[in-house]
Amino acid sequence: MKHIKMITLICLVLVASGAVYVYTSKETPPPIDSMTANNIEKVEDGGTADSPTSTISTKNTATSTEKPTINPESTLGVQATAMNQAFLAKDYETFATFVNPKLIEVMGGKQRFLSVTREGMKGIESEGWVLTGITFEKPFKLIYTDKEIQTVLTQNMKGNIPGGKITVKSYLIATSNNGGKNWYFFDTDGKSLKTLTLAFPNLSSQLYIPPTVDPVFEYDAE
Repeated sequence: MKHIKMITLICLVLVASGAVYVYTSKETPPPIDSMTANNIEKVEDGGTADSPTSTISTKNTATSTEKPTINPESTLGVQATAMNQAFLAKDYETFATFVNPKLIEVMGGKQRFLSVTREGMKGIESEGWVLTGITFEKPFKLIYTDKEIQTVLTQNMKGNIPGGKITVKSYLIATSNNGGKNWYFFDTDGKSLKTLTLAFPNLSSQLYIPPTVDPVFEYDAE
């Protein structure tokens, strides 16, 4: 029960600020090589994300009419990894550049965000938590709205905890408002899309957020 409460604390204190804050692995995460044009489908807002007949979008959301001049899938993978690496290095200034700006604003601004992040990580470390690995699965379909490109990323975290090991699966929403040049991330924190749209009305109704999965514990043999 204590472990479950600690996971909840991590999510509430850190994830609520805009991204999953348990990037405490001491290992450099592997590059996201699964994020390629071959395994990411794109649909326009208004289509059905899971439908095989969804309209393929080629428009650049920055101009609405032109094709993207960059590869959104590639920049998504590169920047998700860069966000992770910045956190591992405790370079929270850089990490903050990847966090959804609205969430930083809600937190009370950048300095408040940085303070909460540092204090939250100190609290986690004092509990004897060490994350040993973080991986991203390929994103769900890229959805093009009038103003943004949006998608959902699945993140898997493994770590050592007092008495055993833990695996946590979470879901990040990634958005870009300039055709995929820059991506911003925030954790869904187990909330439904309907609830999230109260704070983020620009989120597409076509985003798919999988059901929350409980953390998996592997206790040490006594």
